Formats: sequence, structure tokens, C-alpha cells
Amino acid sequence: MTRPEGNAPALEPGAAYVVVGGVENYQTTRALGFTLHGFKSTRRKMAQGVRPGDRLLFYLTGVKRFVAVATVTSTPFEDHAPIWSSAKKPGEDYPYRVRIRPERVLDPADGVDAEPLARRMAYTKKWPPSAKPSPRTGRSRPRRDAGEGGRLSPSPGGRVRRPRR
Repeated sequence: MTRPEGNAPALEPGAAYVVVGGVENYQTTRALGFTLHGFKSTRRKMAQGVRPGDRLLFYLTGVKRFVAVATVTSTPFEDHAPIWSSAKKPGEDYPYRVRIRPERVLDPADGVDAEPLARRMAYTKKWPPSAKPSPRTGRSRPRRDAGEGGRLSPSPGGRVRRPRR
């Protein structure tokens, strides 16, 4: 396995998903000990593609930083118990869930600046500036050719890329 730049540990095999959310839901997940993550109701297809061993990279809107990495430990399941909330979509209950194990968890102020990383990701390099992810726009704008739900996977050097079909 190829090690990424610096002293960071290499990603294990599996896909990586960028989870975009706000500070409040991040703090809720943190209070749960990073044992559970819920995907919005609009992310059903993406959630169905998540498998044990995949990674979730947590990106916070507003602060524009990556703040955590967690490994998925279960297959997806549906649960409507209210845990997370959405100010933009009242009644959203993040029903598509997976159990997770924390790898790295940071305070929002100590997170990794997303702008330089976005430029290095194979997934975003081909995008025109108007379609760049959250660091510029505050939200992700995947292109139609991004694959099922924007699924990403590690590539040599620890970079994140789309899987080949």
C-alpha cells in the first residue's frame, strides 16, 4: 500500500465519501462518540452503496474544513428516530444510517483547510472553477458523471478518486 505524503497513515482499501454538513450535526455525531452517521433522505442511493471498511470524511460548511475521518462498520439501515436536524428542510430525519468507528476527530477550529485539498483530489481536478466543491461555494455540486452518489475511492499516494466502472 502506498503511503500518502507526510506522516499520515495510508488509507485502507475501500471507498471514501465526503460528508458535507453543519457544525450542529457534527457536534451531535461527536456527542454520540462517532458511532453512528445518518445520511439525508435525498441520499438513499449513495447510502445504499456504502460498505463496511469505507471511510467518511467529514467536511463542515461555514468553516470550510475537514474535521473527522470515520470508518464504516455496518451495512446501511433505515431508522427514523430523530437525532440530527436540518434548518433548511424541517422534518428531515437523516434516515439512512451506518455505524461508524472514529479514526481522527478534530475541533472545527483545528480542522484541515479544504481549499488546498480540493485542488489535489482527482475527483475535483477536472471540474471547471464554477463546479468546485464546498470550499468555494459552501456546498457540493457533483457533476452528472461523478458516479453513483459521488462515491470516491483511494488511489496511489492517498489521493481520493472515483472508482472505474
